[in-house]
Amino acid sequence: MGGSLSTNKAAEAPGQAAQPYAASAPSTSQSSCPVPEQYRNSAVYNVYNQRIDGPEASTSAPSRQGILNRLAGYDTIDPSNQMPREPNQQPCPGQKKLISTQRLASSIPKGGTDGTWLYPSPQMFYNALKRKSKGDDVTEDDMNAVVHAHNSMNEMTWQHVLHWEQLHSEECPQPTLLRFRGRPDDLSPLARLAGWFGGELPFDRHDWYVDRCGKEVRYVIDFYFHDDKAGTPDAFSLRVRPAVDTPEAVLDRTKMAIYATFAKYIEDNDRFPGWKGELPQEAPTNKQALSQHSTGKTVGYGEMGREEWRGEVIEVSWRPRAFLFKNFLSDEECDHLINLARPSMTKSTVVDNVTGKSVDSTVRTSTGTFFGRGQDEVIDRIEKRIAHVSHVPAENGEGMQVLHYVDGQKYEPHHDFFHDKYNADPSNGGQRVATMLMYLTTVDEGGETVFPQAETRVSGPEWSDCAQQGLAVKTRRGDALLFFSLHPDGETDPASLHGSCATIRGEKWSATKWMHVAAFGLTAEQQKAKWGDCIDADARCSEWAGMGECEKNPGYMNSSCRLSCKRCAPKSPSMA
Repeated sequence: MGGSLSTNKAAEAPGQAAQPYAASAPSTSQSSCPVPEQYRNSAVYNVYNQRIDGPEASTSAPSRQGILNRLAGYDTIDPSNQMPREPNQQPCPGQKKLISTQRLASSIPKGGTDGTWLYPSPQMFYNALKRKSKGDDVTEDDMNAVVHAHNSMNEMTWQHVLHWEQLHSEECPQPTLLRFRGRPDDLSPLARLAGWFGGELPFDRHDWYVDRCGKEVRYVIDFYFHDDKAGTPDAFSLRVRPAVDTPEAVLDRTKMAIYATFAKYIEDNDRFPGWKGELPQEAPTNKQALSQHSTGKTVGYGEMGREEWRGEVIEVSWRPRAFLFKNFLSDEECDHLINLARPSMTKSTVVDNVTGKSVDSTVRTSTGTFFGRGQDEVIDRIEKRIAHVSHVPAENGEGMQVLHYVDGQKYEPHHDFFHDKYNADPSNGGQRVATMLMYLTTVDEGGETVFPQAETRVSGPEWSDCAQQGLAVKTRRGDALLFFSLHPDGETDPASLHGSCATIRGEKWSATKWMHVAAFGLTAEQQKAKWGDCIDADARCSEWAGMGECEKNPGYMNSSCRLSCKRCAPKSPSMA
């Protein structure tokens, strides 16, 4: 378990270097090995990704294939993890079924690059298990679940590291993972001490080396498997802490122990509501109570003076917290958002983890545009409806974003919460707490929203290969998916990792509403501006626009500085 990651822009990732072993050649019988002939290879396979020579490699003269492999870089070792740079996606000798070669991007930033680490594909993981002689009780059909558990453990580990790194957030807002080393045969001092007193021993250990803005810090991670909880989400656990290499690490451990002692006093859900996403509310009126207890698939889109909604809500998941609101938008509202967005669509960007600015990326290939908050009556009505069902005030929301996917366009798995201190600044609403994703069209094939780190996963021919990598939701016109990026205690939720699978057939239009923990952008008075009232919400908008902030920070600027960013046209005197 632990970390077999690789970077999406550079080398392969955490894991030990391992020596190759001589595997027997697969049978050429189609009945015993249904793998297509062009994929069969009697070569020896190294861990995760190394392709090397067959048995003839032990002779004094290198084979032609061996020379070609070296020239191709298959034997080039990445010093960050002692793994070959070139991935091996070929089936293992003796393999009976083809296994997915899809690799998911992690949320873990790779030190020295602007990319993140990539996870091994199920095929790469299967090759590794076979090479290590650890795959006797694992079949090709098991690999998706195995890789899912592996990836979840890595995401969980990084969140624990970030929790510790919060102690140094002022000096380094965005730590990165440089490299790591597997040490399964070396018990950590803490694990050894626990073993002396009859405690449970870890099944694996890793040392992760983190770049704290120029300072290298080592973390020790012990991975545990609990037999009595096998088959449940609590079967795996881990312990993460900075290695006691420096006085600073000792001080960090002391601070965290103090914080943990006081943290237990704020876990009372009766006094601190929100563990299921709810916030304190006023007592409902008789009409509200009747609406809340109504049965049947009744849908309401609001009434004069108050925006309400009632309808069918499906519990998608508790880890992450995700809920599907059926028929949340009417057909007319879906058409209105699409028609309003179509003339101003541009290539979508992503938020840079270090600078907090918007940048182009191959991770996101859609086109999109932003609306101002309350831009017109329809948008204003929808935003009030979102606030009603999410219990997050409307003023905490960013301007709505409309996205368009077609012809294989996608958005790789990512988190909506911020990794940088600039966007998460409390002065501008703080961290993102939740997302409402509204589907404006029904996609014929593909286009699902997938949660790769969720506890459950979908399967079946009706789902794309991408969707079957986790828990997924179909894009159905009018439906809306609400999910939370933060735990009720304010900690980020790694399981909220999500992506948009490639749109294979048809087109996907969606509208996204990100919500913060506090008021974002415009004041309550400024939110009253309707479509046609082309204004700037801040006197500094013109200056910011001149500095390029409309492109660098569209989430805020397109809502608050619509005039300076030329997102609208001011009324002429004849129109006033």
